[in-house]
Amino acid sequence: MITFIYIVLVFLILRFSVTVFNFLSNPKLGHYGKKFDDKVSLIISNSSGNLTALQKSISVQDYKNIEILQVDVKEDLAEAALGARGKYLLFLDSDSIIKNGLLNSLIYRTKVFNLKFLVLIPNRSPKTFIDYLLQPIPEFVLLNMMPLRLIRLMNLPALVPGNDRYLFYGAADYRAKHNGDSEDTIDKKVETLLANGMLLSNQEASVRNVTKDLVRIFDGNLIVVLIYLTLLIVGPIVLILNFEFAFVALPIGLIFLTRIMSSFLTRQNPIINIILHPIQMVVLTGLLLAGMFKRLFTS
Repeated sequence: MITFIYIVLVFLILRFSVTVFNFLSNPKLGHYGKKFDDKVSLIISNSSGNLTALQKSISVQDYKNIEILQVDVKEDLAEAALGARGKYLLFLDSDSIIKNGLLNSLIYRTKVFNLKFLVLIPNRSPKTFIDYLLQPIPEFVLLNMMPLRLIRLMNLPALVPGNDRYLFYGAADYRAKHNGDSEDTIDKKVETLLANGMLLSNQEASVRNVTKDLVRIFDGNLIVVLIYLTLLIVGPIVLILNFEFAFVALPIGLIFLTRIMSSFLTRQNPIINIILHPIQMVVLTGLLLAGMFKRLFTS
């Protein structure tokens, strides 16, 4: 038992350290003043059937050389992207709003750091209790598991969390990847960044989407998921049952600070996240297990 408790404490400290690293390194897309005029193709997955807010945000963009390609069936995204005329491709969900500066900043980042592609983590716009309960969970897990800045700095593409809704590609790099020509992009890097208020997702929280995002973070590895949940859920319970409050104060403090930092990074309400944290962890457990077993049995 004491060995397990030590492992839980180390796990908490590691999660806290990763969150501190993310908090201090501030892995957000910067607002760059550089202007470009390359054509950018927006590949929009029409998941909701309502494009009004997105179309309005595109119409008031400071970036004008834009091609819009709307896709109603997700499987047609690749076909649309391969036929796009833009030098750059931005994949968006229809429940999105883009802000001024996004496209210039993406192009600048891609050019300066020689990126193959960039994954954006959008800011959320919760409206209902379900939104506040579900939406923060994937970002919380991501920010205390992955040091986002190291993905590019150490060229670790294997750590890039899967996300098929908000991707920015050089069109040539996308075609090379699709055609299997990896030699053309071998010297390029990938990056995952927080959208920093320049990309907003208005998508209502759903069990299906949150489960999908969580499974992607763990790359569908059931063993890793089970170890993670054991240390995340069972660990604190064992600590509370075996020690006095004075000894439990440290792990509780680490969890509290981790939640505060991840909330500020993603522009979420830290007070609401702290209040809902116990419920969210129970929901996280259920969603991850359901998602992983569904993946196993459907494959």
